[in-house]
Amino acid sequence: MISRLVEVISAEYKKAWAGVYPVELEYQRSEMQPQFATIAAPSEIVVTTSFTVEIGDTSGTIHFCIPYATLEPIRDTLYSTVQGDANEPDRRWVKLLTQQIQAAEVDLVAELAQAPATVEQLLALKPGDFIELDLDQVVHAKVDGVPVFDCHYGTSNGKYAIKIDQLLTNQGPSWLGEHHADAAPNDEQDAMAAEWAAALEQQSPGSEVVTTAEQVAPASFANFAPTPGGGAGNDINMILDIPVQLTVELGRTRIPIKHILQLAQGSVVELDALAGEPMDVLVNGYLIAQGEVVVVNDKFGIRLTDIVTPSERMRRLSRGG
Repeated sequence: MISRLVEVISAEYKKAWAGVYPVELEYQRSEMQPQFATIAAPSEIVVTTSFTVEIGDTSGTIHFCIPYATLEPIRDTLYSTVQGDANEPDRRWVKLLTQQIQAAEVDLVAELAQAPATVEQLLALKPGDFIELDLDQVVHAKVDGVPVFDCHYGTSNGKYAIKIDQLLTNQGPSWLGEHHADAAPNDEQDAMAAEWAAALEQQSPGSEVVTTAEQVAPASFANFAPTPGGGAGNDINMILDIPVQLTVELGRTRIPIKHILQLAQGSVVELDALAGEPMDVLVNGYLIAQGEVVVVNDKFGIRLTDIVTPSERMRRLSRGG
């Protein structure tokens, strides 16, 4: 294992030097007692660098010691590199960081709708309750809580999906890139768009929603008028009156940033959730319940099928605050 680790470190160290000076590394020997490792004379100047390596839950430190005599022949090359870096960005690192960032995966989340509530209403929720939602035909797709796309929603290949409508630039340069808005769908995206119409036909009104004859009372909200008396009771009432935001999540998917940059108008993104599955209900970003999307007395909403205990709701609410 040590030999394999040394091979990997040597290969990566060689790559790191490639932009400055080509180096060749050769394994000589190993020494378990550092005091017996003679790298240079005690009076010789050396250059040392340290790196922290993490493998799973274990971490350690690697020290590189380079005698000055080894670096002296390429001193001018090293000096010119430092001088150039002082006046302009290091293009090598910019390119490397760009590649690494684009390979990183993020959660793309599509929120179906939101509903205001209070802590008191949140604690009173139970399976079977109906929450009325103000549904819009266009939903936001978010990354780390930041809206990046306006989308239409539907199904594709048996999963919930979103179709990109437009990029949200927020009145300034988008974090997705200056030229992203000019991107055009490729042939594969055109083919997916052709399938989109058929997918939307499966979402015809009344085909996937349940209509019942129940009478749904409008949500009631606490009266903030001052009341006589004081003490702990008023403190509890103040807590129960705190507003919270309930969010119904259509679905999410984990996707590399590079793929997000390639999305354009008309692109279809399949989410992880299967069509017809209960949707997640979150409060301040924390999952508290699941439910089915239904229509009750011509009102669109979600009927809760499963919900965590009131004490667990408070714990998650406090973490979200």
